[in-house]
Amino acid sequence: MDNYKGSLLAFPSTIDPDTSARLQVLVNSQSQFLQFAHHLDVVIWVADQATRRTVYVSPAYENIWGRTVQSFYDNQESFFDAVHPDDVKASLDAVERQWQGDQTDTEYRILRPDGEIRWIWDRAFPIRGPKGETSIVAGIAVDITQRKQTEEDLRHVSQSLGAIIDASPLGILILNREGHVQQCNLAIETIFGWTADEIMGRIPPWVQEGTIAEFRSLMKGTFDGKPLSGEHVTRQRKDGSLIHLELYTASLPNLAAGRDEVITLMADVTERTVAQTALRDSEERFRSIFEDAPIGISLISEDYKFLKANKALCTLLGYSERELTQRTITDITHPDDVKADLELASQFPNAISKGSLQKRFLRKDGSVVWCKLTATVVRDEDGNPKYGVEMVEDVTEQRRAEEGIRHIAFHDMLTELPNRTAFEEHVSRTIRKARKDGKFFCLLFLDLDYFKVVNDTLGHDAGDELLTRVAEKLRSIISKEDHVARVGGDEFTILLGQVDSDIEALGAAKRIIESFHEPWAVNGKEIVVTASIGISAYPRDAGDVQSLLSRADAAMYHAKQKGRDRVEFFRSFDRLSGTNTLDLRKEIRQAVEREEFVLHYQPIASVKNGQITAVEALVRWQHPSRGLLLPHHFIPFAEETGVIETLGEWVLRQAIVQGARWVDAGKPSLRISVNVSNRQLMQESFVSLLKKILTETGFQPTQLEIEWTEGITSLDVKAVSATLQRLHQMGVKIALDDFGISNLSLIHLRKLPISALKIDRSLIRHLPKSEIDSGLVAGLIGMAHNLRLRVVAEGVESEEQLAFLADHGCGEFQGYLLGRPKTSDKVFLALQGSARDKRHIH
Repeated sequence: MDNYKGSLLAFPSTIDPDTSARLQVLVNSQSQFLQFAHHLDVVIWVADQATRRTVYVSPAYENIWGRTVQSFYDNQESFFDAVHPDDVKASLDAVERQWQGDQTDTEYRILRPDGEIRWIWDRAFPIRGPKGETSIVAGIAVDITQRKQTEEDLRHVSQSLGAIIDASPLGILILNREGHVQQCNLAIETIFGWTADEIMGRIPPWVQEGTIAEFRSLMKGTFDGKPLSGEHVTRQRKDGSLIHLELYTASLPNLAAGRDEVITLMADVTERTVAQTALRDSEERFRSIFEDAPIGISLISEDYKFLKANKALCTLLGYSERELTQRTITDITHPDDVKADLELASQFPNAISKGSLQKRFLRKDGSVVWCKLTATVVRDEDGNPKYGVEMVEDVTEQRRAEEGIRHIAFHDMLTELPNRTAFEEHVSRTIRKARKDGKFFCLLFLDLDYFKVVNDTLGHDAGDELLTRVAEKLRSIISKEDHVARVGGDEFTILLGQVDSDIEALGAAKRIIESFHEPWAVNGKEIVVTASIGISAYPRDAGDVQSLLSRADAAMYHAKQKGRDRVEFFRSFDRLSGTNTLDLRKEIRQAVEREEFVLHYQPIASVKNGQITAVEALVRWQHPSRGLLLPHHFIPFAEETGVIETLGEWVLRQAIVQGARWVDAGKPSLRISVNVSNRQLMQESFVSLLKKILTETGFQPTQLEIEWTEGITSLDVKAVSATLQRLHQMGVKIALDDFGISNLSLIHLRKLPISALKIDRSLIRHLPKSEIDSGLVAGLIGMAHNLRLRVVAEGVESEEQLAFLADHGCGEFQGYLLGRPKTSDKVFLALQGSARDKRHIH
């Protein structure tokens, strides 16, 4: 045995102590020992205690360490160079204990020259002399790399399996034959609310006294080879709530314990169970609703066949359910509505899942019924349509009412001609078509000459009869391509749609003028009333409705100024200088700067007690040479020249300033009403301007009411709706003016922040004699009350009219019964007492 340095080598756990003892004996016999060690796959080493040098290393060293034995003998100090750096300290500590006579067992890693790492298990033990002294330390080192790898693999598998079990959404429980919990995963804690410590070693706490028998029966069945698969049970959680579970059980052999156990998998199906229960309840409710609903309901297939129909639908259409299921929905649809019906149905397979329309059904007896049809598509789990659900509501009476209201909204009540709104929309459509086709057309503005004389001498009834006769004559004169309307008191407009030149337009206008030369029979008397007509042309004179009307109106005024009973083109006087119209156009630009405009105020009073509740500010032009001009003389030109914006701001400011003065004078609850044009409301700066004026004057927004008249198209409403909403948020009240004769009021009434409706004077004029007007006004008041809106009647001139309004619940009124509009100081006198007492102040 050669040189030595103490070394910590390994010895496998499979070598028992007796073998170690026999090795000690062999050491005493060198030849036998060397022969024995040479044939072992383990490294045997022997070290001298005194010199602390290794005196022998068996040949297995070369296979395990990958180094020669001789290299070890030559440089024993290099042994620790082969030990893994992380294990050097533990190896040195073990060597030190060996020299002190201790037996050591050490595991460490070595680094072979080829880069391979191997695990070594080293047992070192002292060999004592006869007197018990230690002279030699021997050891056995075994390569345990394979065992270590196996242990690591088992540890990894165990950890992975544990992680999978803990991550499983299924509750996993292992029970012994007594039903005691041996193991559980995290899902069990989540499902039941008990911790693992509260569960382990006992019968599961959710197995309560009432379910123990069921529990033991399930356990026994599993051990007897009858495991559960998807058994539905209900259990109680720790917090007392109930959960629904699906159970899966199996017998699990436990080799270590020498007996079988039961593994139970639990799926929490509470949500699914609740959903299924809700679905069943929903289906039952649907059946109940379907059968007992007061409106018709049907199920429709993809090819439009009735699959099922409820009682209400059968009653509505006059068919039995069996008769309906033998038909398609198109079989009983009015021919004119089939296309729209099919277009709606064709959209369902794609993206739309719900739609509605109004259509006509043909009842079994052949009669027609208007219905509102709302269709919803029911889809399968893949999103494919299964069938449609259609709800059918009888809206026949509603349609009749709407058509009646629409007729009223678009027609003049006296003459049955289209009104201004209808005419302007017709002109708008004509402009769009003419712009597209490059066409020319003319617009006529007709006003009766001396109509006021008829009213003053023969009375309003005679005037109304004359207007009716005029309407009849105009209908008979114009061609079917033309369009006539009554747009004001004695003002009519005619759209000549089939003229190609001014000459043709002039000829048509002259034929109308000449027809008016024949006497009119009114109230048994023959009277002569002529007409003045102004003409504007598209696109020469204007490209929009308002401008065309304004220019034709101006031309008509020029015809009156030239002696009446004549026709004038807009262009014929536009080229002339010094005319009244041109003078107005020029002068109105400077009128605001010269402070020629003034405000008059008309009281608005309570119908109930006659007390004045508000005043409406009305602008007048105090012309230096023509006297006091009413709005209809200059507002069209103000709009045409753009002065309307400046004028509107002036009116708004002056009215609010006056309102603040009246508040200071002791009228804090007085409301000021101001007319504002669409053009003003479309200005982005309007709201900020109003806020500035209110701040400067201290006038409260809640005391200000903006009177707004709808524009000619829905686009006007959309353009100002945002401004109206902002005003409403400030507290400013919004009153809809000219209600009852405009088109869009009913359509947009619920969408806009309206606080009051002002019924147009044309509907008040014939109260209470006219049954039609009486019914209409009563209906409008009732509708306003249903919408919780204040109602103001305009143009009240008689006690009879006021009594009618009081009987039907109208809140406020204004008109000549209270007196004509006056200056602020004269109106203030009326504010000191009852409106009725002061209504005739001059």
